[in-house]
Amino acid sequence: MSETQFKERRKVSRASLDLFVVIFCLCGIAVSLFLFQRELFMTFKSSANEPAGTVEVRRNTVQRRMIDRVVWDRLYNESQLFNGDLVRIAKQSGVTLNLDNNLVELGENTLVRIQKDADGRSILQIDFYSGDIRVVSGRDSGAMQLAIGDRIVETSPNSVFSASHGDNGMVLRVTDGSASIEKDGQKQEAQAGTVITIDFRNNEIYIPEIRQYEELQQTEQQINRAEPEPEYEPEPPPQPALQPMLATPSNLLPAIDSRIGAEQLRQNMNITFSWSRVSGANAYALIVYRQLNQRRQQILRTETRDRTSFSLEDLSILDNGTYFWTVEALSYDASNRITRRSRLAESSFLLDIPLPGRAQPREMGVLYGTE
Repeated sequence: MSETQFKERRKVSRASLDLFVVIFCLCGIAVSLFLFQRELFMTFKSSANEPAGTVEVRRNTVQRRMIDRVVWDRLYNESQLFNGDLVRIAKQSGVTLNLDNNLVELGENTLVRIQKDADGRSILQIDFYSGDIRVVSGRDSGAMQLAIGDRIVETSPNSVFSASHGDNGMVLRVTDGSASIEKDGQKQEAQAGTVITIDFRNNEIYIPEIRQYEELQQTEQQINRAEPEPEYEPEPPPQPALQPMLATPSNLLPAIDSRIGAEQLRQNMNITFSWSRVSGANAYALIVYRQLNQRRQQILRTETRDRTSFSLEDLSILDNGTYFWTVEALSYDASNRITRRSRLAESSFLLDIPLPGRAQPREMGVLYGTE
């Protein structure tokens, strides 16, 4: 073979390889554009539906994956949530969701799915897969169900409960109101102050009247531990017994449906929230909400230590409208852990002040004077 023929064959071979590489790259670009278009149209389609809720407060990394999607996107304050959204919370993160006027707080390493039909006739359902969740339902909150495996936990208005989900079971605490657990058509009611333990391994539910704190702590450790228990464990230090609930704060001011006008703000330059002292409490949790069209928006959350009042001096966060506020009595131990709580006490007020108009300066005249 001559040198000229060899060079010609090499040119043909390189041309074929270049053509294959170009075709391969074009196919990759086409597939990427197709997947991008599919994800984009799914986002537009989901955004056109009625939202199931919104994000109230976000801390660090919180992600959402829409139904039938493979890409996770980040959530921010006021982000909307839709039917079928999968929400996951990263480590050292958290989020508060407003779902049909139910405030849902999700802790770190939590995974849930939101289920609500677009027709709005079905009950809002949260599929709880792992992590920690706390639900606060007000007077105007819609019905909500928490699905844990083959069990359904249904809340009632004016109720507060929290749950910790592990690999082998769940611990549910009813702080206020009531909740019910349903399986195979059978319901079990749980009133305020009840601690419910669900053991997935033995398929059993424990609803004792009073649980010792040491026993509850050991049960949580067993549920959240995937590995089998060792044959011997050192005896844990004694823990205080789980105490009954504290009394509910009373004598709330501003009182229910009270009106705060411009004259009152002009005299005080603040809004003072006050309540009666509760025996056994050494702290109080105060939350203020603004009533919007279909939901409440949390605008303030604070705690006071040994004080039964709080003065809101930053009035720039307020606007005309109706506001609800709640206070909860707490008892902290020496290790700064909450050992006792009270039921939520709620009040409301109407803020009605004249809105300032745009200043219209008068035409300046000639100034006269003598030195």
